[in-house]
Amino acid sequence: IDVPQAILLRNADEAEAADRGASIVVEDVGPESDSEEEIPAWRLLGKAAGISSETASRTSRRVAGGKRKRGRASDADADPQVTMCDRERGILEEAAATAEFFDSASELDASAATVAELLKKSTHVTAFTGAGISTSAGIGDYRGPSGKWTQEETGTDVADEGGVAYEDLRPTYSHEALAELMRRGLLAHVMSQNCDGLHVLSGIPRAAISELHGNVYLEYCVDCGKEHVRNYYTLDDAADAVLDAPGGIPADSHVEECPECSCNHFTGRSCDDCGGKLKDSIINFGDQLMPRELDGAMEQAKKSDLMLSLGTTMLVTPASSLVTKGRRPVKLVVVNRQATKKDAISMRTARVFGSIDDFLQRVMRQLLPSSDLASWEQGRRKR
Repeated sequence: IDVPQAILLRNADEAEAADRGASIVVEDVGPESDSEEEIPAWRLLGKAAGISSETASRTSRRVAGGKRKRGRASDADADPQVTMCDRERGILEEAAATAEFFDSASELDASAATVAELLKKSTHVTAFTGAGISTSAGIGDYRGPSGKWTQEETGTDVADEGGVAYEDLRPTYSHEALAELMRRGLLAHVMSQNCDGLHVLSGIPRAAISELHGNVYLEYCVDCGKEHVRNYYTLDDAADAVLDAPGGIPADSHVEECPECSCNHFTGRSCDDCGGKLKDSIINFGDQLMPRELDGAMEQAKKSDLMLSLGTTMLVTPASSLVTKGRRPVKLVVVNRQATKKDAISMRTARVFGSIDDFLQRVMRQLLPSSDLASWEQGRRKR
């Protein structure tokens, strides 16, 4: 990110030269603690700008509190006070909310070696995935610098660029890596917040995944509950126009307004078994998660002795609560380019800033014999 150092270091005479590769320093939350203390954004910004932990700490006193006293933190008689203007604070807060960070190649290799060893030693590994695992497939994320929610929160126009049709999407390296880990007995279950169906397409068995927010290829019968997996996008996007029509919903229409999310879930198709109406499986804001998906995920999370959180800031509840439900002490690996509220917990295991595809490539190199790795990677194009 490009944060003007004048904002962070307004008093240049107090700034100390720092190594641009300085590591992030966090409080010790203890081996048994599951504290969700958020790593202050100023520390991550300090790393990106090449500011030492001590300098960033002093600077943060006015970032967090609006002002700070010169000199030592314990000097109650220090003077004068320096404050940030609203514009400076706004720039810093916006940068902190969307900032992305990247570990060096050596840091990634070290973390990959750590995670590979954990995968081999753990008995019940689970993965919790978000939008970040699918961005390299052509799907936009939500909270990145150009993410959907970021643009909406900052008043930026959300451009409809068409993107890639769901039917044309293919699993990323990371999707296939998780499927291969499962095939080798190193991964027990995947809990996904994504609706793109790429985990199943990569080879994850339906019984080994909890699709917490639905799947665009899956519709189900409201009468008998049978699931119908399609090879096409099942949502009826045209229903929005029907819901918004001034004359109301026609009597012969399959469209119905959901009382929870105010959208339509009915697809207009009927169940092959009983003839009942079919609904899409997508969970919109306001909808309750499907009990069979959430309950299954909770059961797997509680068994977990290692949780991999990939490509998510873990802010959407109740799904995000799953990552800390495992056996104590919680072992949580977080791979995400942005800061998360679970970072203090993950620092005890592994916290990776960078591309998920890049990181999992390094993990697979640690786990698979070179001949197996070459054969598996070469087979991706055919698959």
